[in-house]
Amino acid sequence: MISHELTLEIPRVSTKDIGGYACKLSNMNRKDIKFCELKIKLEGKTMCDVPSVPLNSRTSLTCYFPEDLSKNTADFSVYHHSGRSESGTVMSCKRIGDHRSCNTIGGYEFDQTVTNHLTVGIPKAQEDQEGSYSCHYTSSAPVRYENCSLTLTTVTSFCNISSVVETEPASLTCTFNVDVNATKNNFSLARIGGADSKGVDIVTCTWLKDQLKCTTAPGYEVNNTVTDHLVIRVPRASRDHTGTYTCHDQLKCTTAPGYEVNNLVTDRLVIRVPRASRDHTGTYVCHVTGSSMDGFKSCDFILIPDVPAVVLTVAIAVLVFIPVSLVIVFLVFKCKQSKELDGKASSEAIPLISPEENTSSSPTVLSKEEYLIG
Repeated sequence: MISHELTLEIPRVSTKDIGGYACKLSNMNRKDIKFCELKIKLEGKTMCDVPSVPLNSRTSLTCYFPEDLSKNTADFSVYHHSGRSESGTVMSCKRIGDHRSCNTIGGYEFDQTVTNHLTVGIPKAQEDQEGSYSCHYTSSAPVRYENCSLTLTTVTSFCNISSVVETEPASLTCTFNVDVNATKNNFSLARIGGADSKGVDIVTCTWLKDQLKCTTAPGYEVNNTVTDHLVIRVPRASRDHTGTYTCHDQLKCTTAPGYEVNNLVTDRLVIRVPRASRDHTGTYVCHVTGSSMDGFKSCDFILIPDVPAVVLTVAIAVLVFIPVSLVIVFLVFKCKQSKELDGKASSEAIPLISPEENTSSSPTVLSKEEYLIG
């Protein structure tokens, strides 16, 4: 409810909220406006803040101290922690007599103004300036130094389409937040929707020896001239052109064998594995270069056997095993039958001389009496 007072509540104060505030009525004289300053009460620690920007863009790092350093003799410095290059001090100031002597390394600026905070300028942010920063000062009491991180952001863009009438010419303009002609970044225009539910590149532009080469889908035209914007023409609009268009800057990505990436990244990035194998098994983690590993959650790549293939293999094995088993059983049966027949034949063998013939053919033996009579 608004009466003669208005209260603005900040649920969770951060370094981004620090600064001057003023309440102003639409008809109020500017001279009557009074500012109030929001400060963060720091006890036993320092904090810092550095906005992330695209490559070659200006940004600044602000340090916040628990006391006003302009009123004491404390020395102070800004430290850079990087995984790409050697870590070290980027700015330092030491008290010499009644004055402070300050030094900065290349790529950083400091105007030697300090109170309970100071600002270090970064005129053109580079890849080797990514990483974590911390602000230090000499103190008799223990001090905790909190880090802040600088990350180079990808080039963002948007597109605008003029009013479209079927069968009439139309144009689409891609606008980038950098001069692509200067950065020499590859870029493309994609259409999502219509017959192409997964999206398809309509215009793809790449730099070859400082010359821009663009390829277009049928029904689109581009003149290969680009600064911070690019105009794509549609000579004759039709329902085939219906869909949502997006202009995007293309990253230059390298991948290990067995992985694919389409170089498109927003707040997410998709990495494809065309053919999963045991070589891909393991734990993966996505990490923003220059930032702390804290807060990045891992995911496990677990290979699940192809159930249809396993079933098919088992079926084939069963189909092969059954005929082989039947053949073996048949052979064993035949062999056993053959042995039984051989045994029966040997036991029923007929002698060549009958018992009667054997008896009659034996030599006659005469007794003594018969011999004497004869």
